[in-house]
Amino acid sequence: LTVLLLSRGESARLVETPADGDAPRVGVHAGDLARDFEALNLDGERLRLSDLRGAPVVINFWATWCTSCLSEIPTLEAQRLAHQDDGLQVLAVNVGESAGDARSFIDLLELDEFFIALDPDLTVTDAYGVRGLPLSVFVDSAGVIQAEYRGSLDGPTLDSYVRAAIDG
Repeated sequence: LTVLLLSRGESARLVETPADGDAPRVGVHAGDLARDFEALNLDGERLRLSDLRGAPVVINFWATWCTSCLSEIPTLEAQRLAHQDDGLQVLAVNVGESAGDARSFIDLLELDEFFIALDPDLTVTDAYGVRGLPLSVFVDSAGVIQAEYRGSLDGPTLDSYVRAAIDG
């Protein structure tokens, strides 16, 4: 994963999505090549979704005030641990909150292995059509969205969507 240290005042932004030869169209729904973005993490480093290509990824949009998000995040961590051998990554996009609020929550749950992206001005959130939280987007190792789910996922349902991303 490539990270660049940039100023904390910078917002998340959409970036040109790198395509691979016969890649599908770029978008934010199942069958699309996932729309690329970059955002600051909790340490002020900029990360890009496309830097995670080669691994299946769950993009999870969440906020600390969202009770469904709070109950779902430990289930996401359990899936990440269960699928470590498959290279599963979780990119948790914090919606509209400060780095301090997000860090307090992440530290409380000891989610050190999640990639955290801050979207304080909702650039990525709006681009992905998030209208309620949580929203999870399941991306395969080639960067193609395999599924999306609006609402809180339980373990078995989450596992089936994670499998779709892994199997691509």
